[in-house]
Amino acid sequence: AHGLQVQPDKRTRSVDKFKEELFIEEPEQAEPTRAAAPAAAAAPAKAQGFTQHVSQKSAPVRPAAQSEQPPKKGDNVKMVFISLGIMAVVLVIISALAIWVIKGNKKPASTVSSEVIVSSEEVSSVESAEASSVDPNTPTAEVPQLVGKRFETAQTTVGTTFKLMVKERKYSDPENGGMAEGYILEQAIAPKTMLAEGETIYVIVSQGPEYRKIPKIIGKSLADATKALEEAGLKLGKVNEVESDKVAKGKVIAIDGSYSEGESVKHNTEINISVSKGS
Repeated sequence: AHGLQVQPDKRTRSVDKFKEELFIEEPEQAEPTRAAAPAAAAAPAKAQGFTQHVSQKSAPVRPAAQSEQPPKKGDNVKMVFISLGIMAVVLVIISALAIWVIKGNKKPASTVSSEVIVSSEEVSSVESAEASSVDPNTPTAEVPQLVGKRFETAQTTVGTTFKLMVKERKYSDPENGGMAEGYILEQAIAPKTMLAEGETIYVIVSQGPEYRKIPKIIGKSLADATKALEEAGLKLGKVNEVESDKVAKGKVIAIDGSYSEGESVKHNTEINISVSKGS
């Protein structure tokens, strides 16, 4: 190869050209002399060293691959505890949902004391449910008529056979078809029903007529006075128009009759007023 020439002008000028000269097959020649063999063997060795030196300089340096480290024992334990925690949370949620569904499907047992009887249809339904739940081995007695009696009198009527308890009190005006205060308006179990002795009969008792206070309406317009009376549970009665040089036209001058502002009167009482028609 020309890369080994002693004279500088005959040497190979580039590395690529030098590689080509090294790999070009030479024609078979006679066996070189012993003196020439070491020189021929040294030439490829020098060329190979030169090539490796150039390649090492031109090739980019690659970072050494990081060796994968096996997970530590502490990390495995940590993952186990995290998994167990997630499973516990899921079990708690599932249990809560199951309990909620079971409770939602349960229906409360029908008892006389759970509802206030406000109509005859409801009284009949409670009567039927109560009659069907009587134990045949339990002594029974007929429920007496209690509606229209004073509560104290009704207690004497039932005696020790049944328990009598007030479930609710309602306003009731005898003048409007109701009952006076202290009288039984309704009973939960209808009369003549066979009921186990010792059971409780719930009743609704009158607390008399409802009273409302007359609001302040003097000096207000007729429309405002009417609205105030309605909001108080009262009614507007007769309206008398009178002349007045002190009160503007259309304003309430006075409340007629014996009533006055702030006085308590029965619910739905009609209030008569006088209204100014000017001078």
